Amino acid sequence: MTHHKHSTFGSAIALLCALVLGSAWLAPVALAQTPTATATGIATCPTGLAITVAPPAAGSTTVSATITPTLNIKAAALGDLQSFHVHYFIDVDPTKTLKAGSVIPSGDPKIIHSGTTTQDLGTLAAGSHTVWVVVGQVAHQACGGTDGNVIAGSTTFTVAAVAATTTAAPAPTRTGNGGLAQPQTGLAMPLALLTAALVTTLAARSLTGRRHR
Repeated sequence: MTHHKHSTFGSAIALLCALVLGSAWLAPVALAQTPTATATGIATCPTGLAITVAPPAAGSTTVSATITPTLNIKAAALGDLQSFHVHYFIDVDPTKTLKAGSVIPSGDPKIIHSGTTTQDLGTLAAGSHTVWVVVGQVAHQACGGTDGNVIAGSTTFTVAAVAATTTAAPAPTRTGNGGLAQPQTGLAMPLALLTAALVTTLAARSLTGRRHR
């Protein structure tokens, strides 16, 4: 009888140990299957994040970003805690000023907060420009790697100078007679003098004739 009690007690202890060990083994599996979110419900940045950026086409200032893995990209103003949005840094290198988890400032004209992976950068001065793209959580916290550095993709392109508008030179003043016959100024003067002399002579003769009568 005593032996049976000891055997039953030992079996119970063994079963309890098995349950404890089994729970400890299953717990990591359960945690790995839960959605990635913080205690506040905000989606955490994914591991293995990669960003590539395509430059604008000629004559354009619109860039396109490719983000992997695929994320729920929305404007931060929508307030979706499980979403991310995209930040476009124009000629400002975020890897020198931000770390993973840093809050990306707003109100800076060189940082565009966007809910899309295709973005028009607006009017840019002629010359070389570099644009960096950073993914952020709904609270504008930059996503980074396990090393603590922010993850950013970039592209460099050149904006062509706008050709200066040239004003046509005024047409020169037209001279000449447009193909008409040139006046014979050299001959006209002698003829005028000869005519005047002839008229004077005839008038004098007429006057003399009258007197003789």
